[in-house]
Amino acid sequence: MRTIDAVSTRPPTRSPRVAASTALLTEPCAEFDRWRRGVRQVALNHVAEFVATRCLPQLRRTGIDTAPGVLTQFLDGGKCLRSTYMYLGWQCGAEPDEAALRASAGLELLHAFALLQDDVMDDSPLRRGRPAAHVQFAHWHSENGLSGSRD
Repeated sequence: MRTIDAVSTRPPTRSPRVAASTALLTEPCAEFDRWRRGVRQVALNHVAEFVATRCLPQLRRTGIDTAPGVLTQFLDGGKCLRSTYMYLGWQCGAEPDEAALRASAGLELLHAFALLQDDVMDDSPLRRGRPAAHVQFAHWHSENGLSGSRD
């Protein structure tokens, strides 16, 4: 067993395996970045398809003509970290799978609705540099001369 000199100022020598692993952590990995961007794009495509085929037809029937645009705008531009982490976790133990990727995209919807609720609770006027959804609905409420509080 090797003893370590506690007062030594020399950095400990690393085994070739540890040195190679550390290099991977400090150097940008273009392959992973491409993979991550691809997962993000596929997740956003799944969300967009779900919204277009399932949500927007329902919202159009409500008579709140601004709702489809607010939802579409709100879901645009996220980083998709949650879906990426979920899918990455999936791939730690299983092969790539379209159903798993689609399920992980569902996290983006869940997160989006949590952000909507957070904006309402905090009375945040902006989300991603644009008027928050509740602000857009309040504006629509006022424009249409509806009675009651716009909040």
